[in-house]
Amino acid sequence: TLPVSPTEAGTRHAWHLFVIRLRPDRLKGGRDEIFSEMRRRQIGVNVHYTPIHLFSFYRKRFGYKPGDFPNAERVFRESLTLPLFPAMTAADVGRVVRVLKEAVAARLRKRHF
Repeated sequence: TLPVSPTEAGTRHAWHLFVIRLRPDRLKGGRDEIFSEMRRRQIGVNVHYTPIHLFSFYRKRFGYKPGDFPNAERVFRESLTLPLFPAMTAADVGRVVRVLKEAVAARLRKRHF
């Protein structure tokens, strides 16, 4: 069985989302490049939690615009949701991790010191 993250006594994990944060300053491309590569390799990644101020209702109703909440927008651009569901096997998890590592490694910027 897969190890389960620690929870408080009497609670259970919801197995809802597993979100990672990428570092676009260290990658050629960005989150969307990783997203596309993962999907191309049939890993069901997704993107969640668009900042609410970017939805048309809030833009029209309250006059919000891109740039009003830069931290929320940055976190959104850097976040990627990996597959997570109770029936995932250890092999499924291993494949997700392997493909993610390969996708990131192929896009790492060379660091100059």
